[in-house]
Amino acid sequence: MSNKCPKCGKEITYLKHYQTCEVGWDFDGEDYNNQDFIDGTDPEYTCPECDQTLFTNEEDAIEFLKNSGGA
Repeated sequence: MSNKCPKCGKEITYLKHYQTCEVGWDFDGEDYNNQDFIDGTDPEYTCPECDQTLFTNEEDAIEFLKNSGGA
């Protein structure tokens, strides 16, 4: 059993997972210091075919995969 992506319509059985983060640069007068910040946003679960975000919470992504036979 498989599911279709609601954005592109292609058959998919897995999702890509991303955690959004911010990268900033701090200038102290002499050097730039690379600073990584997690901005607290929800992870994104995207279609592997079209890279469009389908879900922003794990529960919905898991439910989708269970219904598609991919979990």
